[in-house]
Amino acid sequence: MELLGNFVFYSDCKEAIIESYGDVDIAKAKLKKSKYKVIEDHVLEENLSFIKESLGDKILNFFSKKLGGDVRK
Repeated sequence: MELLGNFVFYSDCKEAIIESYGDVDIAKAKLKKSKYKVIEDHVLEENLSFIKESLGDKILNFFSKKLGGDVRK
């Protein structure tokens, strides 16, 4: 059950960061208003920052694959 809880938490964080257009503070406030009131701020900030960075990498990789070439171009 722990793994399922972690996946749900990850999904909720990902959804919050997307809905807040990448603003970690807005996403954190949204999550604190919902079922994650008891989670410490620094834990939410770390998770949201990690997810934000990984989403950026995924977008760059997507365009790199579709357009071809190095992501730096």
